[in-house]
Amino acid sequence: GEDAQAFGQRELMSPLGIPASAWSWKRDDAGHIQAFFGVQMRPDDYARLGELMRRGGAWRGKRLLSKRYVTEATSPSPTNGCYGYLIWVNKAAPCIGPRVQDRPFSNQRDFPDLPADMYRFSGLFGQLVTVFPSQGLLVVRTGQDPGLLPAGGADWEHGLYQRVLGSVTDQKIVPPAPARPGGGGSRENSDKGFQNALLEPDKYSKGTAQAPLPPGGPARARAVQPELARSRVSRKRKVTFRLRCPVRWPSKMKAVCRGRASLTGGGKRTRYSIKAGKSKLVRFTLTRKRMRLIRKNGKSVLMISARDADSGGGTLTRVHVTVLRPARR
Repeated sequence: GEDAQAFGQRELMSPLGIPASAWSWKRDDAGHIQAFFGVQMRPDDYARLGELMRRGGAWRGKRLLSKRYVTEATSPSPTNGCYGYLIWVNKAAPCIGPRVQDRPFSNQRDFPDLPADMYRFSGLFGQLVTVFPSQGLLVVRTGQDPGLLPAGGADWEHGLYQRVLGSVTDQKIVPPAPARPGGGGSRENSDKGFQNALLEPDKYSKGTAQAPLPPGGPARARAVQPELARSRVSRKRKVTFRLRCPVRWPSKMKAVCRGRASLTGGGKRTRYSIKAGKSKLVRFTLTRKRMRLIRKNGKSVLMISARDADSGGGTLTRVHVTVLRPARR
């Protein structure tokens, strides 16, 4: 039920030292953020986001992004060797670019002569945050390139990186070996998008004579929000969580979180029923085997899973937490 920008400010921007007054996020007519684009901020603040990724998600001793997320976000997807989680990478092939007129397809890396571990945020008209992890380098570029919509693969961009890497004198930067094409990338222009809307406005912008919407899907529950209530396991092997039920329910379902929760190493699943806006404590009893491991190692990473019941098969939440062994008497 929380505004996404407010959540991002509290959990990410403020810890990075980016005040709310220093950046903006475009919104649609309903007031929702334009989730995949429209963030505007100063170059040094863009750099903080790139530097956070370069540091593996940690900032001043605090983990803001999980190691798993950083790894997956900067890894190629199964069907595109140069694209991760909205991040362009240089790790693999084939490289399939964004479709403007045609759909660029290459059996090479995005930049064959540049380091394989480089990755970048690439915005419209040449806005760039580019990270070279092995060299410890970060490049931020804002400006205007009227010749392109997405900036990927532009000659001036390649030249910029060549000059930056050419200034490095304390290490030899060797081009990576050719990438072996893999995955299921296709040469077909199957990702039809805004270019079609420009060329065929009668089909994509019908004014007042809109085609009827397809039938709605099954009503989905809001995801329950688990958090660790006590960091230490009790002497009776109990781990306590607080489950929160979101206040806002956009669907016509009854506003209640109802389902089952389980914990790795925590024995039987626990049922819960929580009204919207309320919370409830739930406790799991660890197995004796898991408890011995925690006593031996001092801590353990556990995963709590909760699935709210709905007609779409249930809405799942999973959260990893670190629990500590019981306090010494």
